[in-house]
Amino acid sequence: MTGGMPISHCGPICSSAEYVARLLTAIAGPDGYDPRTVIAKEQDYMGALSTGVKIALMKEGFRHPTSDQATDEKAGVF
Repeated sequence: MTGGMPISHCGPICSSAEYVARLLTAIAGPDGYDPRTVIAKEQDYMGALSTGVKIALMKEGFRHPTSDQATDEKAGVF
């Protein structure tokens, strides 16, 4: 969260669950510049991939008049 807006949600965005796991492996845990993270715990993100990863999409986030059509189509849930 260091450098992020206080009301924003910062998190990894990648093209695959494996890339998210790799990124989380590198960045997870306490951030010395952010006292809110003192209780942050690291996990075996790469190991979690073999247990079955589920990805959810909120339908409300797609098909708006100003939405990008290519993104809507890639969501493929409609």
